[in-house]
Amino acid sequence: MAVLLVAAAALPLAGCVEKEKEYVDSLPVMTGGRTYLIAGADKATPRLISMGPDGEVRQEAFALPGCVQSHLGGLQPLNATTFGLWTTCRGGDGEPALYRFDVTPGSGAVRRDLGAGASKAAWSADNGLLVEAVGEVCFGIRVTSGAGPSRFMLWEGDLPAWVEEPPLEELTAGYPCGSRRIDLRHLVVSADGALFAFGGDALISGGHSGDLVVLHAATGEVAYRARSLDRTVYLALSPDGRRLVQSGTRGKESGVWVIDITSGAETRISDDIDQPAFTPDGRSVSLTCYPCDDPPRVVTF
Repeated sequence: MAVLLVAAAALPLAGCVEKEKEYVDSLPVMTGGRTYLIAGADKATPRLISMGPDGEVRQEAFALPGCVQSHLGGLQPLNATTFGLWTTCRGGDGEPALYRFDVTPGSGAVRRDLGAGASKAAWSADNGLLVEAVGEVCFGIRVTSGAGPSRFMLWEGDLPAWVEEPPLEELTAGYPCGSRRIDLRHLVVSADGALFAFGGDALISGGHSGDLVVLHAATGEVAYRARSLDRTVYLALSPDGRRLVQSGTRGKESGVWVIDITSGAETRISDDIDQPAFTPDGRSVSLTCYPCDDPPRVVTF
């Protein structure tokens, strides 16, 4: 199934001010020299916006075959020419379902179905790894590698652990919502499928909130963890899996931090809650503020 992207005329932008109904907390992606992000009034009118290096803004029109109403959920980088998009799609009188697309601007997109109960998704560029958040209030994480069977992860004490998948009806009813729970906002996968990460307003475990966790996909071993980050608005892994970028708040501080996953060393690259996106080579981060009248600025390491 294909998706048609059509570039519209450039849009005027206002100054960088808070417009609550204009923001969608979805990480931007860089593809083909442009930065793509989702914007819309309370997500009711989803729009894909692309910004050039000179600040030129285009609105991208979508044709989603089989969708009477779509609700764009998230973007993710896949490679230099393609990005991922996941969206809730309602067709006719049916219940909304979550789908993922591999989008190549100018060429269309390929739709790939997601598992039952999925509410967020991220996948590798070669589709060798699919990670899904499953649940409505308290989430579990379903990990599928290649053609192998899916595995399910919950929070056990102070660490994530593989468990037998609980019945879907229990997850959607709020299971487990006790000491074993993952309450997440963001879910990302490295392009090579070796790592995945999650975090958000609160990933609550053992009294800690705002955790960021990076895991090795093959084993579930923790590659990096940071506690007591108050709010993560945007979260991304570099294409090579070496760095993590987090935009949000830490106490009274706001900003964007780039974190070396191996050493834990951090570099603060902005004092604002900008929307960060790694360049395809992973050596730089593009910082976007929408709606703003400034072009994205690139910070190189």
